[in-house]
Amino acid sequence: MTSAFLIVERGHNAGDRIELKEFPASIGRDPTNTIVIRDSESSRHHIRIKRRGRLFILEDLDSRNGTYINGDRVINSTLSNGDKILVGSTELTFVAPDAGINITTDLEQFDMQMDEGLKMPIDVDAPHRHHFKRAVRLDPSALANNMMSNGQAINDIFNYHSNLIVIKDLKETCHTLLKSLGKIVHNASRSAIFIWSHQQRQLIPYATKNYSRETPGFLLSRSAFEDALSRKQGILLSPEVKATQQGRNRVILPVMHSEDIIALVHIEIDSPKEDFAMHEL
Repeated sequence: MTSAFLIVERGHNAGDRIELKEFPASIGRDPTNTIVIRDSESSRHHIRIKRRGRLFILEDLDSRNGTYINGDRVINSTLSNGDKILVGSTELTFVAPDAGINITTDLEQFDMQMDEGLKMPIDVDAPHRHHFKRAVRLDPSALANNMMSNGQAINDIFNYHSNLIVIKDLKETCHTLLKSLGKIVHNASRSAIFIWSHQQRQLIPYATKNYSRETPGFLLSRSAFEDALSRKQGILLSPEVKATQQGRNRVILPVMHSEDIIALVHIEIDSPKEDFAMHEL
């Protein structure tokens, strides 16, 4: 049976991903808990997570400061994928076992392969024992601030956006978007768009574009896709990532409609000497 996970978003050991192997699983300061957190604002025995088939239930254990899910105080509540749990001052994200994604099997048609070297779970923004980061999440606010400082980038994006909104055909829209990305991200080697079906939890490769003469094919990371989808946040994989292909920068960016992801954009740079410019992303 597939496991559920808790990701420590804020607090001691932020960035850790904790597998829930046994149920019920108790969380608190006391060392007898299934998961021990170092948080003076949490109770000795703060919450318990139970499993009933495919259902996960959180129970507050009469904690001193209470338990919050997505900002609402709860005593007993079911958990859904992506729920934010506040225990004391520690924030956790619940990742359901059915949160995995399916990528359609027609990857060869698009000259794509999975990077099986980058295993789940990925360690994000956490120093590795060899002192490099395996991946970096992109802060949307920081990206927006970087872009606002570049007047030419704003003007280019406005013009490309004006061209896109008048196109009615989805495939033409995707191809035009990728063509525009090649002009914005000047050192990009290739890019692809994956349409996201939330109901089927499936990523469908829909359009690709090569910007260089060399075409080694796309190198995809399932774990990076899952991270971008669950957090609705871009993720950068640099050539320092030990498990990825030497010298290949990759970035995965979500395409949003209202508050929902409708697609992911995957961009690659082959040269190990060239990085993504933050104002271009």
